[in-house]
Amino acid sequence: MDITFKQDYLKDLYTGKSTDKKHQFQSGIANDMIANNLEPFYPTHPGEVLKDEIEYRGISQKKLATAMGVPYTSINDVLNAKRPINAELALLKMQTRYNMLVAKRDGKFVEKLKNIRKIAAIF
Repeated sequence: MDITFKQDYLKDLYTGKSTDKKHQFQSGIANDMIANNLEPFYPTHPGEVLKDEIEYRGISQKKLATAMGVPYTSINDVLNAKRPINAELALLKMQTRYNMLVAKRDGKFVEKLKNIRKIAAIF
């Protein structure tokens, strides 16, 4: 079976040759997990994924905004990771997954969760 990839970095990820920090997976866990459960080393904002896709398809941001009936500035902010994807733009729970990964890597937030767990264990 021959597998083709639209982007070079996807082939590199598949073959394990990725050196791009943005698309690397956490070392040491990739072999222990199934593909659907892998977490990227660096959380990728859904807008970055959409931006890659529309660039690949040759669609301008203005054309996309017009076709969707939303302001160009909204699309531009999403594609440049300055604004989260709202319910109207949400695709495949990408924004939620991104937010979860960012939260998991926020040291202060993780400490708060640990403290909550300790308090809950006491009761």
